[in-house]
Amino acid sequence: MPIPRPVLLILTAFLPACASTPTPPADLAVPGALVWTGEGFELRDLYVREGVFVSDAAVSEETVVLAGEDGFVVPGYADAHQHVVSATEGSSARFLNAGTYYVWNPNYLCRYATDAAAAFFARPDTVDVRQSLGGLTEPGSHPEPLYVESLSRYVYPDIPKDAFAGDAFHHVRDAAEAARVLDGLARDGADLVKVYLLGSEGYEAGGAADTGLDPALVPAIV
Repeated sequence: MPIPRPVLLILTAFLPACASTPTPPADLAVPGALVWTGEGFELRDLYVREGVFVSDAAVSEETVVLAGEDGFVVPGYADAHQHVVSATEGSSARFLNAGTYYVWNPNYLCRYATDAAAAFFARPDTVDVRQSLGGLTEPGSHPEPLYVESLSRYVYPDIPKDAFAGDAFHHVRDAAEAARVLDGLARDGADLVKVYLLGSEGYEAGGAADTGLDPALVPAIV
């Protein structure tokens, strides 16, 4: 039975359009790169369009092409233990230029955690910083001697020695004190909390130096 002419006309109208749809060009192409898959490196051609990896793309004159030969493609590195993070263009650029995109800063004094610093690190073109605003420790234990005896002299000469407690570190001796300190850190905008357990395997009640936090408090803190 013959196909009616209107159907043929519709098919004729649509088929050329479907057949001629070009593959959109990539914004970035990395041909022949060794790409980290989570289990090992695999030789691949990478394409990025509008900030997203795509499986296939054309390469146009506007496409930025990076030579992938003998190169490795890995996720952005993270610095899990960074103490000095200044909210400056220079400090951010040093991390980004080294491939470090995430910085976890477990000791950052509350007095320096300003709204301006938070706004700076929230920009999409700066290194991503998460900070603790001081950790939990036993009186006299690490890092108190470090701040009071050394850093107060060479790094923070304008801060009185008795002002570090409750700022650079926080004394915690029981569950109630832990809850109070944690509430304060949350209000100050801490992203994480560092717990000092250095020497805690030999914990002595009463806060003997270098015995660390009472390990029995860890479940309550968590």
